[in-house]
Amino acid sequence: MSHERIDLRTEDGTCPAHVFSPETPGRWPGVLFFMDGIGIRPALFEMGERMASAGYHVLLPDLYYRTGYCLGGRLSFAAAGHFPDRVAAAASYHPSGLATEAPDSPHRLAPAMQARVYVAGAIEDAGFDDAQKQRLEDALTAAGVDHRIETYDARHGWVPSDTPAHDPAAAERHWRTLFDLFGGTIGRG
Repeated sequence: MSHERIDLRTEDGTCPAHVFSPETPGRWPGVLFFMDGIGIRPALFEMGERMASAGYHVLLPDLYYRTGYCLGGRLSFAAAGHFPDRVAAAASYHPSGLATEAPDSPHRLAPAMQARVYVAGAIEDAGFDDAQKQRLEDALTAAGVDHRIETYDARHGWVPSDTPAHDPAAAERHWRTLFDLFGGTIGRG
């Protein structure tokens, strides 16, 4: 497995990013890995390495090169809604704000999505409460999006190993569902 830091040119400047690749050369399925609100750090490198070890070519951009904001799940949905012909799978674990009443809420992109979607919320999570879960379920169902929404018996932030909410069992379940989603859409690495 290799890990390399690269620079991506954008309209807003240069975005530093990390690329993780399997050890064996080849055409591996690509994964765009959006960081969480804490930012780029060793725990995310471990996650990128694990995805690469499973046979995926992973790009982890540092989204704080411009400004900071609540991230991953919203960006996954934005990518799937704005680039439906290029995004085959979108996943969000312990998301926040996926289905609010705001006019720019990500769930409103559901009619444009062609991706297979997996969302796993946390228990007692004000950022993705039962009303949002139902609003998201309704939007994805009405749009005919192949999706699954679950609630894990874990607190918000359970996946990265460096958070106080980290839950090893729930994190392993995350890896199983993520790799199942990838395997069923972009192929196995």
